[in-house]
Amino acid sequence: RRVHGDTRVHIAAATMIVTVVRGTFAHCPRYGELEWLVDHALGLDERGRIAFSVPWAEIGGAESQFAFALRSVRVVSSGEREAFIPGFVDAHVHAPQYVFAGQGLDLPLLEWLKKYTFPTEATFADLEFARSVYERVVARQVRNGTTTVSYFATIHRPASVELARLCVAAGVRAFVGKVNMDRNAPLSYCETTAESLAETERFIAEVRALGSDLVEPIITPRFVPTCSKALMDGLGALAATHDVHIQSHVSENVDEIAWVAELHPEASSYTAVYDAAGLLTSKTVLAHGVHLSDSELSLMALRRAGLAHCASSNISLMSGVLDVQRAHAAGVCVGLGTDVAGGPSFSMLDSIRQALVASKTLRVSGAIAAPMSLTDAFYLGTQGGAEALALGDTIGSFAVGKDFDAVHVSFAPVNGPFDLFPRDANHDALEKFLMLGDDRNTRAVWVRGKQIFDNPAAAASAATSADAAAAVTSAFWPWSKAATAAALLAAAVTATVAMTIRRRA
Repeated sequence: RRVHGDTRVHIAAATMIVTVVRGTFAHCPRYGELEWLVDHALGLDERGRIAFSVPWAEIGGAESQFAFALRSVRVVSSGEREAFIPGFVDAHVHAPQYVFAGQGLDLPLLEWLKKYTFPTEATFADLEFARSVYERVVARQVRNGTTTVSYFATIHRPASVELARLCVAAGVRAFVGKVNMDRNAPLSYCETTAESLAETERFIAEVRALGSDLVEPIITPRFVPTCSKALMDGLGALAATHDVHIQSHVSENVDEIAWVAELHPEASSYTAVYDAAGLLTSKTVLAHGVHLSDSELSLMALRRAGLAHCASSNISLMSGVLDVQRAHAAGVCVGLGTDVAGGPSFSMLDSIRQALVASKTLRVSGAIAAPMSLTDAFYLGTQGGAEALALGDTIGSFAVGKDFDAVHVSFAPVNGPFDLFPRDANHDALEKFLMLGDDRNTRAVWVRGKQIFDNPAAAASAATSADAAAAVTSAFWPWSKAATAAALLAAAVTATVAMTIRRRA
């Protein structure tokens, strides 16, 4: 699973270059490592892959090697106080639960499912309603810089296919799963075993018929308590026959774990139930894993299955706190999941922050010696998520040979969520963005070399903020307080006038 390319190694020179991206790049090619590429150039081929990575001063050599001229290709640049980062990877989210995101977080998991989740998801039998929700889900995630998502939909095949279709239309990279449940669910929201398997196989065919290799079906047993052994075995067979990914939940809540033990006394663990059904593979990602035993982590590592850390929902639903470093040390690939609506936000920035809080909570309690760093959490939201979804050699960093999935970040848009000061270097701006930023900082989003989102306001604001920052930079430290205030006021007036002109234009 762990495939890391050298960010500066070229691929075949016969490749046709169609786009050159110039600017500042920040990524985590390995756990615990943050790399900056300043005034750098990435060359993208016709398939949207990164064909070369060189300092801008050496672009002439790349032109010669790849037989192209800058004047004949598209050149995209980041400006002052901007950078490119890898697109965020959301390894676990429930698309239909956006309807009640931010609500109902007053109960533990099993009660929450009965009171809020199942009744809401049952309404997605209405295709028009489902479409209206899913359109907003996809748009909001892209706007927040998420380029790859693993979606749980509902048991309804037509609505689940519609979610996949909307992902294709948006140009986002996604796994979409029709949920499977044939027991321990309301009669209004449950299937027979035969129906669930037949609809899933039909779902796989219909998603693949959409013709996009960016959007793939994923086998989705909700979790062991709602799936009989016959259904689990059947889904394992479908996954093998059609070579598809698999997603589910594991060891989220202690009551859930006890329930699984009652339902499957023959199994040595929760994770072993998936393994016995052929559902624990190198293409499996399981969410939560808060209470996994050492033997379960070893089994996941042996099968090369991924783990989606859902820090926000783990706390919101009072499930517990995952020790990410323990899982990572066991050889399990770990990414992050927003887990809407157990987690209230689609923003992967929120997931990064909550992962840090969770790690620090373990440190405060004495459970671990040292918490994760911000770099570690940034890795989990990008390269870590890619590896958890078995896409580590395709996305997650700016290594040569990978697809260019990226977010063009503006660190200083007018009326942005935080401020920069003359003393702030690149790493300061990135740290502030990761801890304080939001979708106002998203200038553009790219998937496989294609721009799928553009925010002209952020682009224009970035230029205005750069002018304002320049005025402050020239005088901030040596001047008196009065002069500094005057410079700040002038910058603010300049920004306001520029925004007014743009609106009238």
